[in-house]
Amino acid sequence: GIFPYISAYCASKRAAEILMNSFMLENKDDIKTISIRFAPVKTPIWRKSITKAEEFFKNLNETALKKYQKEFYFMKEHALKADGTGLEAEKAAEVIMKAVNAKNPKPSYNAGLSVLAADLVSKLPQGLINKIIKTRFRKINKTQKFI
Repeated sequence: GIFPYISAYCASKRAAEILMNSFMLENKDDIKTISIRFAPVKTPIWRKSITKAEEFFKNLNETALKKYQKEFYFMKEHALKADGTGLEAEKAAEVIMKAVNAKNPKPSYNAGLSVLAADLVSKLPQGLINKIIKTRFRKINKTQKFI
């Protein structure tokens, strides 16, 4: 999926998937390649990202902070959610083992329900997806402070 404020992360994931698929098509040794798309996995990265973001935002001027306050809160809210309710690492490992042990592995696997939801949403027209995301930002409580 494509999500605001983590575009580089999203691009790197899509690029890795394309690279794996291209390699599968190009190799002449019938080497199996797979792509595994993970939902947010419950790891320390979420708390670390919040800490780093808060350090960054403390250095913003008041105008910039006010302008993007809703978006900052949205990202923090979702990082905290992933930290608390993300896919357990053991569940992620189960999907990896399923793929590795498959006699004829599929080209791609999904690990977590949010990946399935994102996959379905990605089939919508991009303009509609953008409208949904922007509407979500407008609904965020205006009184919430990011830091």
